[in-house]
Amino acid sequence: MSEIIQQFISLAERHKDVSRYAVIGKTVNGNSIYAFWFGRGKYKILYDGAIHGDETVGSRLLLRFANWLLESNDPLARNMLNDVTTVIIPVLNIDSYGVKRQNANCVDLNRNFPEGYGGPGSYPGMCCPICRGYNPLDQPESKALFDFFKAEMPYIYLNIHGGTEAFTYPWSCYYDPPKDIDFFRRLGDRYLEIAKQRGVEPYPYGQTIDVKHDMAIEVHIGPRVIYQACGTATDSAYRLGIYSFVLEAFYEKSPPDSSIDYIFNRFLPIAQVFYEFTPHAPAPVVSTMSIMPFIFVGAVAGAVASVLSR
Repeated sequence: MSEIIQQFISLAERHKDVSRYAVIGKTVNGNSIYAFWFGRGKYKILYDGAIHGDETVGSRLLLRFANWLLESNDPLARNMLNDVTTVIIPVLNIDSYGVKRQNANCVDLNRNFPEGYGGPGSYPGMCCPICRGYNPLDQPESKALFDFFKAEMPYIYLNIHGGTEAFTYPWSCYYDPPKDIDFFRRLGDRYLEIAKQRGVEPYPYGQTIDVKHDMAIEVHIGPRVIYQACGTATDSAYRLGIYSFVLEAFYEKSPPDSSIDYIFNRFLPIAQVFYEFTPHAPAPVVSTMSIMPFIFVGAVAGAVASVLSR
């Protein structure tokens, strides 16, 4: 088990009244993929890190976020725990964590999802930086995450990366604006207000395929940089009805520990706007039998679990 997962488990064990965790799947090499639930609310906000193994910034940022959420005295953290449930998958691509972008089969997991599979921004097969595999969800890690989307149906989902800086919404494969463009624009306007109030530099915000980056990602069209990628986790989650976002959190994929507080302070307006835009309602209490597809290694007090759906 990786050190960062052990840290998440220790944190959850110290706060059992608002925490639980589960193994939601296995990697190519048989390592466990963990998810953590923090809070009491009906509606869920899902965050994940390290879908690309060499981009450790997301996992480390999420650990800092979880510590703040559970152990700070910030009123916003207390409200988040009471009103919504924060779900974190710290490391999706555990086999390659801190080593390489692709999984152990040499597939880019963020090109292996159903929506737009096979489109621009990927190549067929294995062992290139953006190789998508041979069929949608033919990798155990992407299959586990997609199944998790369908089982949990979070209200909002954030997929965290490193290598540039941007905060974006669907689509990443298509040039058409998403059907919920008004929601995404309202959320973006409020995000900019919060960032200004907190005195932090906001990330460039816009549709993934159209947002301008200071650094090239994959495809250049003249002087304009386009981040076109098909078969991504966020596009597939959005197709399921989940408001989905990408955060490119920092220019370095694996920055030094001394940078994490700076990144966290820039991230916090995103967490706040997600909280503000998510409905607040108490969770129903039901039998754990309804969540048997996942192997629970943590439990809610009283041996019950909250099955929350959008």
